[in-house]
Amino acid sequence: MFAENKNVKVTVQKDYTTDEFYELIKDHPFSAGKPEKIRYMMTDRIVFPAIDSRNQVQIMKTGQKKWHVTKQDEAKVESIFANSFFYRIFGWIGIFINAFGENSKKTVALVETTAKELEALNL
Repeated sequence: MFAENKNVKVTVQKDYTTDEFYELIKDHPFSAGKPEKIRYMMTDRIVFPAIDSRNQVQIMKTGQKKWHVTKQDEAKVESIFANSFFYRIFGWIGIFINAFGENSKKTVALVETTAKELEALNL
């Protein structure tokens, strides 16, 4: 299974800000762990504990009443440098190692589960 990227769209009933959305979900027991609201790369995101520097479930607002649950690199400045170094050393091989690795597959499964858990909240 190729798992480099995974995005699942979730539509909600109201046009929440990221702050409002986070307040509604922060205490819900998600399979991906406890959510945290952060500002990263000039966007507000809701992130879950990273599995490693290449695999983290994140939630981002993508439009009016629309959110994406996605698999991304860990949302930390240190991870940007570590991952770019990894790609520089290993090139395309590094991308395939990540895409087919167990952590990547686990993160993809968590993205899908998290999206279902959000939909079940009926927000």
